[in-house]
Amino acid sequence: FNLLTSIPSSTFNDVPFLRDLTLAHNPIQKIESHAFQTVPNLIKLDLSHCQLQFIAPKAFEGVELLETLKLNGNKLRELRPKTVERLSRLHGVEMHDNPWVCDCHLREAKLWLTDNNIPYPISPTCIGGPDRVL
Repeated sequence: FNLLTSIPSSTFNDVPFLRDLTLAHNPIQKIESHAFQTVPNLIKLDLSHCQLQFIAPKAFEGVELLETLKLNGNKLRELRPKTVERLSRLHGVEMHDNPWVCDCHLREAKLWLTDNNIPYPISPTCIGGPDRVL
């Protein structure tokens, strides 16, 4: 792994045909809007075990072919529905091991995943304790 702390939108300009990207175990705290727009062929994205606290609503805009997204093991407290609703080809997402705050926004994101038959192999647990499962 590298020691990436952010992902500027021009980072992947020279690799537009990139299909599988692993950025796991980097100290990335936030993903800005359009961070992956220059890699439209991206199918797998692993952002697990970073220090992610924030994902911009338009972070995944331009990567509509994305099938697998790993967000587990971060510091995410929320996931806005607008962040994932354009990912129509998503087949799986891993979101466990994050300090989720279970509110209406997270519920909407969960409903979107369920309505689109997108599996999440381990149910995320909310901050409220093990009895609070998403």
